[in-house]
Amino acid sequence: MSHDFKRSGSTSSTAIGGSASVAAPGKRTLTEGAYGDAVQRKASPVEMVQRRGAGPATEQVHAAAARGIEAPATTLPFAAQIQASFGPRHDVSSIRAHVGGGAAEATAAMGASAYATGNEVVFGGAPDLHTAAHEAAHVVQQAHGVSLYGGVGQAGDGYERHADAVADRVVAGQSAADLLDGFAGKGGGAAAGVQRRSLTGDLLALFGAPARASTAAPVQMALSDTLRSSLEIYGPVNYNAIIEMIHAAPAAERQAAMNDATLRDLINTRLTAEWAQTVFSSLMEGSQKWKNPTGNDFFDFFVTRNGDGPLPNTATMNCWESILYAAFLARQVSASWIRTFYNTALGASDPNQMIWQQLGFSTSLPTYAAPSTSGTGGGVGAGSGTTRTPSVGQLLFYHTGGAVPGHVAVSLGGDQAISLWNQPNNVDAVQRIRVTDLAGTVYVGNPPW
Repeated sequence: MSHDFKRSGSTSSTAIGGSASVAAPGKRTLTEGAYGDAVQRKASPVEMVQRRGAGPATEQVHAAAARGIEAPATTLPFAAQIQASFGPRHDVSSIRAHVGGGAAEATAAMGASAYATGNEVVFGGAPDLHTAAHEAAHVVQQAHGVSLYGGVGQAGDGYERHADAVADRVVAGQSAADLLDGFAGKGGGAAAGVQRRSLTGDLLALFGAPARASTAAPVQMALSDTLRSSLEIYGPVNYNAIIEMIHAAPAAERQAAMNDATLRDLINTRLTAEWAQTVFSSLMEGSQKWKNPTGNDFFDFFVTRNGDGPLPNTATMNCWESILYAAFLARQVSASWIRTFYNTALGASDPNQMIWQQLGFSTSLPTYAAPSTSGTGGGVGAGSGTTRTPSVGQLLFYHTGGAVPGHVAVSLGGDQAISLWNQPNNVDAVQRIRVTDLAGTVYVGNPPW
């Protein structure tokens, strides 16, 4: 079913696409910290590990990871090809690889095909180039202060997406240096004993705070507390890294952060308008439930009952309403603006077409162009003849024919977007997707506020 506007009793329009590809499962990550202090590693052999797959609880994973790095070591498979793509700044010569035997037993115990911890990579069997490059990318990440909740990453988190993008470049024979350089700029290396601070250390660094050494036992802060302490520190903001940290956090922590009124105020005070809206869209990942108006919670609250305020994390809304809601939280639109938006549509001969017109859709908009190191990229489908790689906060209209689109998402920049629909993963909640995960010509436009 597509996203459209219905008066009571009317039927919905034809669904968008139907052939959208389903995203492949992500690769799960657990990490040890920076390259490792020998004394710290003896006391706590594995604090964080990054693995391909999903499996048992954290304690079992750490124990298995420690056994895996005791297996005989060799040089990194495909080291020459990987080094050529990584560039001289990211040396892979010190990476120790463990393949088969005890390494296979360790990966099997943690339900993974491979994992990385510090400068050690462990493979259940002989890896292909993509897998070897993916794990080598994790080594670079860990050298620059990766931290994960409980030392265990989540399938499809930002670090896994980054490692996949790097590996894709390596397999294609392209340079991945820019991707790795960008990650290296997001934080400094951290001693293994400090890295378990998870989001706290990374976000403090992102906001320009000096590193805080401590010999105390690591304390893992909730996402809302981490964001608050980070936003209160004066310094330059690395917006992209903030989005990735939010994406890596558990859904429950994102919801708690979204429900924190003082944190919402701080986000709006500290961040630019488009980034505040994007942060709120990102915090909605895993929340809300897709349902078209007029029979949903969003329309009932803002239009029928003249409401003005936040909604529950389980509130029903559709694709454009999730974007309006993020804009509302970012103070880009008011409750009155939302009511006017709908009243204008209700007064039109075709309310659905008026909705999309007010959102700024037109087939004269440029179509999506994938990011490219050469500065060029192919659009998805035909369109106005011009293409554009979307910027953060721009709207992505998915059009498969007819007068109006079937869906709209908000860009995170490049090939990533936040979307509320049950496609492509059959999940009725806000999802982070690749722009090309959904079918149709993708038009890129600015929001109407």
